[in-house]
Amino acid sequence: TTQIYVHLSNTHLQAEYEKVISQLKPPYPFGKMPNNKRKYLPAPKQINWNGYLDGLPGWLADSLCAFCSRPSQKENDVQRTRNLLSQLVPLFRWMLSLESTTKCRGLKFSNITPKLWFAYIEMRLHSNIKPTTLNTTLRTLQSFLKFARDSDHTICERTLEIRPLKTPEALPRDLTQAQVNHLLAQADAFDCAWILLMSHSGLRT
Repeated sequence: TTQIYVHLSNTHLQAEYEKVISQLKPPYPFGKMPNNKRKYLPAPKQINWNGYLDGLPGWLADSLCAFCSRPSQKENDVQRTRNLLSQLVPLFRWMLSLESTTKCRGLKFSNITPKLWFAYIEMRLHSNIKPTTLNTTLRTLQSFLKFARDSDHTICERTLEIRPLKTPEALPRDLTQAQVNHLLAQADAFDCAWILLMSHSGLRT
């Protein structure tokens, strides 16, 4: 575990390298380097709605499309939409596969009950899906059901009260090299000594 915290052992070597590099003169002024290659402009990302929604009932596909297409403050709306579809569509396809069983007699919003969700959890856990992933799907499902309720659909209110699965406490994340450099730049000599000691010896506190 400590190994991920001791990657700063080459800090001195990195400083020496940057010192030498800064003294070299590039063959071209910065920003003036000739570029004879044609600029490649990637095609804008598209959402394959048919691929996601194919085979779903029309009322469900329309609701998913309206929910996932809502404007967001995030820059990458396309990726956000894909993430929402990737979380909800497999869940609803699984529910549709149960229509012939006693667990789901005709899928509709009011039939999405806690019992159905817990059956889905059991199936996914047997497939070694992590609880954190299922909790993300649960939050997305509850947000979608609230959207459906606001659109005058009848839902099972108890599903909104389902609590997420318990997850183990995550290990702390180590600082990046850029973060350490920025921290050292703001510190005096005494603080630098403590920061370097903690960084090199893996003292998390």
